[in-house]
Amino acid sequence: MYLAMFNSNSQSFKPKNHDEIAPRNMNNQIMQNRATLALGWRTLAFPILIMTVVVMMGFPSQSAHAQQPVTQPTTGALSSELINPLSEDPLPDKSDTVTETSITETGNTKSYIKFELHQQAKRAFAGRLDVEGTDFQDSIALSISEGEHFDPYFVFTEQAGPYKLNLYSLDNDLPILWVEGHVERLDTGEYLHQLIGGDADPDYLKLTPEDSAVVIALGSVDATVAGCVSLFQPLDGRFELGVDINRNGEIDSNESTTHLFTAQSEICLDTPEATIPLTSFYRALVTDSSGNVVAKNEGIYDFLNKTSVSSNKESDSEIVQEFRIDWILTPAVVRANILNASLRSPAQYFNPMPKEKGKTADIIQNGEAGNSESPAPKSADTSSNENPFSVFIDYWIYIAIGAGLAIALIFTLKGLVNTPPISRSKK
Repeated sequence: MYLAMFNSNSQSFKPKNHDEIAPRNMNNQIMQNRATLALGWRTLAFPILIMTVVVMMGFPSQSAHAQQPVTQPTTGALSSELINPLSEDPLPDKSDTVTETSITETGNTKSYIKFELHQQAKRAFAGRLDVEGTDFQDSIALSISEGEHFDPYFVFTEQAGPYKLNLYSLDNDLPILWVEGHVERLDTGEYLHQLIGGDADPDYLKLTPEDSAVVIALGSVDATVAGCVSLFQPLDGRFELGVDINRNGEIDSNESTTHLFTAQSEICLDTPEATIPLTSFYRALVTDSSGNVVAKNEGIYDFLNKTSVSSNKESDSEIVQEFRIDWILTPAVVRANILNASLRSPAQYFNPMPKEKGKTADIIQNGEAGNSESPAPKSADTSSNENPFSVFIDYWIYIAIGAGLAIALIFTLKGLVNTPPISRSKK
């Protein structure tokens, strides 16, 4: 490239030798040409700005990529739960709080506690069921056949405090089922039941996990017993109807209602409403004027589950057309349900056979061993699982910086090459 030098003594240009002017031209070209200087800074400013923005955006992304999120399991505490009256399946492994304001010990109303055992025998056994608390204790003898469902129970006037239920077999010194817990009545009228522990022997009992093992019922039942007898022909006689309210196993005179009838074929009778134990003895008896039994229905009735525990029924088929007993019940009862799974968790089966053959060693080495070192274990080949773009993801900031610098250099050189020669006006 040739540059013209201005001669003040002449009106003409005279080109000089290239070798004389080239060094000075190369050293001072950019500084002398303001247009070239301005173009060079504009060329550098744009890629530098782009590169700065990219780098500022890249640092948070890189930190987020390098620092993986960590998750930790959380745990929660068990809390008491409200159980609706007559709930069938409350959670057995929690403290059960039940609210029933109609259950009270004031006035003539009484409240009771009932322990029910619900089991099925896997094999025949003879034994007993014991229950014990702070102020109560009782025992029942049992003789159970293989496969039999049995449901013994205890009923007491409402008791609070600890309790323990033990089921024994005569061929075993230890209980084949035991349950320990605590029942408390709060000042708010709520009941609190806490299961403390328990276990059951699967050799004696079937123990279906989702079935009830023990049910503890608290409360009372207001009941009226109504009875009707229809005879084929009019008759003189006596109709007696009663329920054991005080749980002494007998029906006292103040617990029954009696009606004398003359020449009647349809007689109905009912008892006054009373608060009765959750399970109680009852009797309905019809006799003629000579004291002979015309019809009878007596036994033990479970007012909570509305089922007959035991009954003794008879009637004279030549005299009696129909003999009917109805229960009109108003239960105020809550229940804590303890499942078999709470006493004995289902068995788990494991396969002890390893799927792969392995090798392990225990070496004592004194001094240096020659070539006796065991070969280092080969690391698993994980290349097939690697992301092919992981290199770009990990180093993309450096790639972006390098690309930005390269673009800036290219635009700078391009500006230098395309700079027009210096021209000055004639004086």
